[in-house]
Amino acid sequence: MEALAGHRTAIVGALGDNVTPREKLDVTASTLLAVLNESLSIGPVKKSVRHIDQFNKANQKDLDKLFDDIGTWIGGMSKNEKNLFYLSLATKPYTLELLRTIPKVEKKISRKIGTYLLFGRLLKMVKL
Repeated sequence: MEALAGHRTAIVGALGDNVTPREKLDVTASTLLAVLNESLSIGPVKKSVRHIDQFNKANQKDLDKLFDDIGTWIGGMSKNEKNLFYLSLATKPYTLELLRTIPKVEKKISRKIGTYLLFGRLLKMVKL
């Protein structure tokens, strides 16, 4: 529960008016990575799924707002700006970790992560 409260604080902080879209993306991706890693470290599958569900329920509206803000920002970029953005995204420490962690979570819970709309939207947003 302490971890979920910390994630909640990070998500709410990312909604601030003085937070850039890039910072919003960084906070959102880092927080989602932390939640996934926590779900892997929890013993039984049922508890892992519950952990992800609790995070999603507590943060759904705020995450939707963050995803919309980030999507609008990316959508307003020219093709060259998008290419540069995606190249810079590849150097972020969380990008490779997300690519490694998501399949582990999928395997552990024996479901496609796409069933969790929250994570599916993140993947769709940063897809080339």
